Amino acid sequence: MAYTIKDAAALTGLSAYTIRYYEDSGIVSVGRDEHGNRIFDEADLEWLRYVTCLKVTGMSIAQMRHIAELTREGDASIPERRRMLEAHRKELHLRMDALHEATDCLEHKIACYASMEERLASAGVRRKEATTA
Repeated sequence: MAYTIKDAAALTGLSAYTIRYYEDSGIVSVGRDEHGNRIFDEADLEWLRYVTCLKVTGMSIAQMRHIAELTREGDASIPERRRMLEAHRKELHLRMDALHEATDCLEHKIACYASMEERLASAGVRRKEATTA
């Protein structure tokens, strides 16, 4: 089945602008109809979903472009693509560990503030009320 850029945007959750940007960046390559309009097929939609996954993980545009270039080269590039994804996964795990540590820090501070509020309330100290404009 053939899809327009509007269809592709609706089916992938990406904006048409983002899809065009990915195409201009060399990350996405789609066919055109006789009028020059972009035509997407199921494989293109699946690629866009994959690129979205890479973006969510924080992969750079340059890295995504390189993976796209390697993919267009064919099966001979599979080992390099796998190595790239493994390295990216390792970086992602390191960032996740750092985020977990930061979350633990926030949880500790929140608990400290809750405890302080309880002590103040039991001592009869009024808390500062938030004002709305």
